[in-house]
Amino acid sequence: MTSCTDPVVDDKIDALGGEVDGVDPGPDHRPGQPCVLCHSESGPASDSVFAVAGTVYETAKEKKGAQNVEILLVDSRGSTPLRLDNGKQVPFYTSASGNFLVRADEWPNLRFPVKVGIAKGFVHTMQSHIAREPSCATCHHDPDKAVFGDRLSAVGHIYVQ
Repeated sequence: MTSCTDPVVDDKIDALGGEVDGVDPGPDHRPGQPCVLCHSESGPASDSVFAVAGTVYETAKEKKGAQNVEILLVDSRGSTPLRLDNGKQVPFYTSASGNFLVRADEWPNLRFPVKVGIAKGFVHTMQSHIAREPSCATCHHDPDKAVFGDRLSAVGHIYVQ
């Protein structure tokens, strides 16, 4: 059982199941799942709140994460997330599992909607915008394995090839 105050969110988190054997909680766990369900102010991972998070795959059909894909984000006010390394702004990239995350403190004044794109030798932008859902996997999941039972809205995974 989870510890959220919203029973609908608790049910969604419970439906995700447990951790995959051999994968410790961290930036590479649970690829393809809606990260911000847990990584929210009221979620069980509230010590690490995300503003936006998701997974990018190599291809549309494979479940292999695409590493080192740059994530491009801009909100309705022209604001972008800010990550610093030794005082210099650095881009957001996917990890070894294809996961990416923007912590809430890296984008404290985020205002939806958000335009999004990925870059790896090319730039591909999402044709629509993120209206308010910070977990990419809420929409970008397998049509035959709908996260919350809605197979009609499944647009498939985010992928580079």
